[in-house]
Amino acid sequence: MEARAFAAELEKAGVDLFNVTGGWHETRIPQLTMFVPRKAYIYLAKGIKSAVSVPVLASNRVNDPYIGEEILRKGEADLVTMARALICDPDLPNKALQGKTHLIYHCVACNQGCFDSIFKSQPATCLVNPRAGREGELPLIPAPGPKKVLVIGGDLPA
Repeated sequence: MEARAFAAELEKAGVDLFNVTGGWHETRIPQLTMFVPRKAYIYLAKGIKSAVSVPVLASNRVNDPYIGEEILRKGEADLVTMARALICDPDLPNKALQGKTHLIYHCVACNQGCFDSIFKSQPATCLVNPRAGREGELPLIPAPGPKKVLVIGGDLPA
């Protein structure tokens, strides 16, 4: 209730967009772990959206284009942010646009490569995307010929 009142006053003062999140890492309520359900804090964005006329951006645990689209379709927010989802799969927007959502690699919210690294002042990496944080070190070199490859524990495109 208070947040809506503050947001309305901030809009009058000239704020032209609200990025709504459930908190930050120092809060006692988990924000970004795998134990937090997807879309867990979207209700906060929806509440702010009901109090202002400027765009509202929803954050936290949105890692799938279908979930983002649902939030927009329901009018719970005007924009959706996907940060870790794009570290995990930088090509996520293109795959969604091309109708290849089955090829998207999804963030599992482990936080081990991204936030754990960032909090140690190290580059962000990703357990799902081994190239993340190492893009300049890992050149793409085509194989000289066809190879048989066995992937264990990975997700192969259909």
